[in-house]
Amino acid sequence: MVLKFSMTGFVNPILTFATRGTSTGFSTHQWAWSTNNITYTNFGTNTAITTATFVTATLDMSAINALDGAATVYLRITFTGATSAAGNNRLDNIQ
Repeated sequence: MVLKFSMTGFVNPILTFATRGTSTGFSTHQWAWSTNNITYTNFGTNTAITTATFVTATLDMSAINALDGAATVYLRITFTGATSAAGNNRLDNIQ
């Protein structure tokens, strides 16, 4: 999944979202950032959660100076490690 947004006039981004998932859903979420949608740099921690209730996750990107004031930013999340087609991960309220 790729999110696209502008950081014009903003610095030190912090992403928050609600997440939950099943035990057979994806076990790894790899986050990466880009300003050209071609070259991505991995960052962040694994945000895969296996719980029946939503929890809030936070990704602090304030140390990624290339994002400060960028006209276009792309955040990519790659989901891996599911053990069943019936498993799931859910993300909501991405801010």
